[in-house]
Amino acid sequence: PVFGATWFTHSWFGRAVQWNGLDYAYSLLKLSEHDATLPWRKIATGITVSAMYQQEDAGEYEALYPDSYDFMTKSKASWWLSPAGILRNVFALLGDDPDVLTAFMEQDGERVHVSSGATVENVGPWRRGITFDLILPRGEISHCLVVPVAQPDRVTASRDSLKQVIDLEASDSGWSYDENKRALFLKVVHRRERMRLVVRKARD
Repeated sequence: PVFGATWFTHSWFGRAVQWNGLDYAYSLLKLSEHDATLPWRKIATGITVSAMYQQEDAGEYEALYPDSYDFMTKSKASWWLSPAGILRNVFALLGDDPDVLTAFMEQDGERVHVSSGATVENVGPWRRGITFDLILPRGEISHCLVVPVAQPDRVTASRDSLKQVIDLEASDSGWSYDENKRALFLKVVHRRERMRLVVRKARD
């Protein structure tokens, strides 16, 4: 996946750089959801399995994989990488993509984006605002961005009111609003797996 040389001195020809391949494989998994001209999912699975074969199975670097593998000398680079990239692909292959997901809806002639690390479902209009579901294991905390959206006067999570806060990170839960970006930020503690969010627009 890497061509040329670093600083014109270190050639990458014949060296597999697996973390690049893992990013490529993850993109192929996304592509496979919309295109079937080639077996994208099978290719992505093969690349991910290749990375697993490159992991160390014992010792100081157990579970890590090398920055690159030299096919000419059959040797691994001395830089070791976290298996996070492998796990991301594995979770995606199992149907539990850990990446931020975005759902859309049209409202007042605009496309509203709802993005979260939780699964987002059932995005739609609700009286003077919008509603959607966030799905995450019970007890976990989800973060969510809704944009563009008007300033709300009330936000509820499964009928519980969320407080408007200045510092969302320092709060257990709540919401904050950026007027310039028309962006709503949410932090929700999942007292149940599926939480129904209702964002009520302030009256004009």
